[in-house]
Amino acid sequence: MILFLRRVRDEESAVVREVAQEVTDVFFADVEHAIRELGIGDLGVPKRIKKLARMFYGRAAAYGEAIDAGDVEALAAALRRNIRPDSEGWTGAEPIARYALAAAASLESQQTERLIAADIAFPDAEREN
Repeated sequence: MILFLRRVRDEESAVVREVAQEVTDVFFADVEHAIRELGIGDLGVPKRIKKLARMFYGRAAAYGEAIDAGDVEALAAALRRNIRPDSEGWTGAEPIARYALAAAASLESQQTERLIAADIAFPDAEREN
């Protein structure tokens, strides 16, 4: 989600902006559905959505800065903070960071028209060790 939004952020086409907004709306509708499935009542949902949206956009900013800089170490540190904050020795962040950078580069090379048509290709994760 973050990689897609990062890829289309500078596109000037109204169609691309509409698709990006629709993808974002569907994503947060799915998050809302998941919250409700966990048993959160109607009164608690907006508060949780607001908190999760802040977390999402905060992570998107942190990850985006590292991706823009091509900085595997910074991206791995951000992933570690957000995925396994209690595991200092977690080694899974670096492979994920390398893959995310490869995926971001792959998205940059793909035509916008194909992306908004949901014809998106990602690198093979098994090859990105």
